[in-house]
Amino acid sequence: MCFAHTPESNRCMAGKALCTNDLAIGKTAWKYFENNYQPKTGLVNSNDKYPSTTMWDTGSALAATIAAHRLGIISEKDFDDRIVAVLATMNTIKLFTATFLSGVADGVTEREQTFGG
Repeated sequence: MCFAHTPESNRCMAGKALCTNDLAIGKTAWKYFENNYQPKTGLVNSNDKYPSTTMWDTGSALAATIAAHRLGIISEKDFDDRIVAVLATMNTIKLFTATFLSGVADGVTEREQTFGG
């Protein structure tokens, strides 16, 4: 498989050129992750501008980060910084029964959030 290493190469997984429109769509989608990224924790808000996240959302953010890197949307340094930050948070975040996050975490402070009482 070949992956795009720079936007200029426009190569994608199937060996076919990634069209300009598809790359533009990818860059637009990545804006959500840029706009909702919490640098202190490496977490990404589940909802726009609201610092709350779940492990489901964290998995989606990891997948988006890998895709953005492979498509050449983000640099090697940005990729490394984001992955290192989220893995550091995952190493210290409070878990329920030492296995699962108990629900929702604040994306800025990584503290557990509860809703409705």
